Order: sequence, then structure tokens, then C-alpha cells
Amino acid sequence: MTRGRRCRCRNYALDTGITFSNWSAHRAHFGALRAFINIFMSTQEKRKLFSAGEWLTLAGMGLSVLSAALIWGTASPEVLAPGAVSAVYRSRFTRTEAGFDIQIGFMRVGWVVVICAVICGAMLLFDPGAREKKVFLVLQCCLAAAVLGLAALHAGLYPGVILAGAGGALLLWGAILRYR
Repeated sequence: MTRGRRCRCRNYALDTGITFSNWSAHRAHFGALRAFINIFMSTQEKRKLFSAGEWLTLAGMGLSVLSAALIWGTASPEVLAPGAVSAVYRSRFTRTEAGFDIQIGFMRVGWVVVICAVICGAMLLFDPGAREKKVFLVLQCCLAAAVLGLAALHAGLYPGVILAGAGGALLLWGAILRYR
């Protein structure tokens, strides 16, 4: 390597034989880079990774999305045969239903829960100003209430319902902490 090349870093300077006396001329390049970085990474404006409300919203979103694939109830087939035959048939062919198997209106419960939870999680991408905080609070509270309402409609000791209730409660709590 020749001595006439411009310096890009200290190791390059040592490899090319730049002496300490002319290193100070090359330090100006690094000073400009350091000033550019300090504009974007101000030490006064350091922010934690996530606030408590954001962590709760993320946890609630995860639990709610997971709950949709778990068991939300059982379904027995309708049998018109009289007597013990129908009881045996029902007990033998009773099946469990996941959130994606249960119909509510024209949609399935699992999809409603997933859509509400993902929208709540997507709201973390925005940092609303003081004027928009109330709108975000109302929107996330309504979505969390929808998840909680679906869990309450299908109340029972099923893992999907329990996780949906916990996820909806965390979404609601996260909204209150984040947007207050």
C-alpha cells in the first residue's frame, strides 16, 4: 500500500504508515462522523426499549393470538335415535373445537381474536401525540374489550378461553398504561 491514500480508520492509518503527526489531519473526518451520530443518538434522549404498557400489550397480543388455536369448547353430534344408543354415540363422538372452528356470525371466533390482537400490537408502531392519545386509547380498549367479550361468551375451563381472557385483560391494561 502506498502512503498517499486517504485514511478511513485508525487501523488503515497504521497499515499505511501514517505517522502520529499527520494523524490529526485525518481525525477531522472522524469528528464529523461522530457529530453526525450524536445528532441521532443524543445522550439526553435515551429511551428504554419498551415501556410497561408496551410490554403488556405485546404479552396480551401473544396470548390472544395463541389462544385462537387452542380448545374453546366441545361439540356433540345431534342424534335422533332414542335411548342408550344416542348417549353412547354422543359420548363416543364428542369432539373439541378450537377457536378457528367456532362460528360467530359470518366469521370464526379465532379470526376475530387474532385480528383484534394484531391491530392492538400494530398500534405500537405509532407514537401518537397528545391529541391522538385519546383516540388510540379508545380504539385499543374497544379491541381488548372485544377479545374479553368473546372469552366471556365462551366461558369455561378451556385453555383457549382462559388465554383469550388473560390476553384481553393484558391488552386493556397495556392500553391504559401506555396512553394515560
